[in-house]
Amino acid sequence: MKHDLLAEPDGNVDALELNLEDSLTIVEVGELHQVLLGMLNGVGTINLRGGEVIRVDGAGIQLLAALMKEAVQRQMQVRWVNSSTALRTAAAQLGLNSVLGLDEKV
Repeated sequence: MKHDLLAEPDGNVDALELNLEDSLTIVEVGELHQVLLGMLNGVGTINLRGGEVIRVDGAGIQLLAALMKEAVQRQMQVRWVNSSTALRTAAAQLGLNSVLGLDEKV
């Protein structure tokens, strides 16, 4: 799992970016949860790259839903840079595509 800071040319941090790896399952949720908690203490925007996700389960989707809820409470934005078909399908099957902002193909 990789996460990178996006910085403006003057060095100011504009957003945090998280590149989700190919698997977003209960096996990865513990580590990812810690990363997301750190990101929620950062700047106002989190950009998610989910285009590489090929395996996802309910635990992974629930963690992303919790991220979205917490971001709203902290007045932060979470944006999808991209998302895989597997990620969008899993979210839709659980009825959480709208909550995750995956209504449209991103």
